Amino acid sequence: MAERYRGWLHKPEDRLHFVSASPWQLYPGLAALFAEGGFPPARYGLRTLPEQLKDINELFSASGDVKRAAVLETVAKSPGRKFVLVGDSGEGDPEMYADVTRQYPDRVVAIFIREAEGGRNDEARFLDAFEGLPRGLWATFKTGDDLPASLDDRRAGAP
Repeated sequence: MAERYRGWLHKPEDRLHFVSASPWQLYPGLAALFAEGGFPPARYGLRTLPEQLKDINELFSASGDVKRAAVLETVAKSPGRKFVLVGDSGEGDPEMYADVTRQYPDRVVAIFIREAEGGRNDEARFLDAFEGLPRGLWATFKTGDDLPASLDDRRAGAP
């Protein structure tokens, strides 16, 4: 994945922005893990947790809503930027990314969904999630090697 992400960044204004429902408290470890893995520098949108957790389940509740809000905020605050959305099938990324694309159709140039082990990876799910969106706009993958080495064609407007 790190090699693919590096290959996607060509211009000084190209940036990675990782959005996760993981709490900010994990940032130092996540940033170190990504750096050790050879990922390019990135911005991080991580979850803010209440100072006092009433229940351990609060760590996992509504993570999809948190991630959706963070992605929408990132797109809304970056007028003129184009986005490649990369997620996995473990939770609601396909459906969320399709909704974001419908809301900002001129801003999303590609969607890649990793077929997560244990995720719902059937074609019917993906066809339902991405209904009405061009088939060339989205793809599923199993490993980083399945991703395109370059996004140049997509920058030019090709699906």
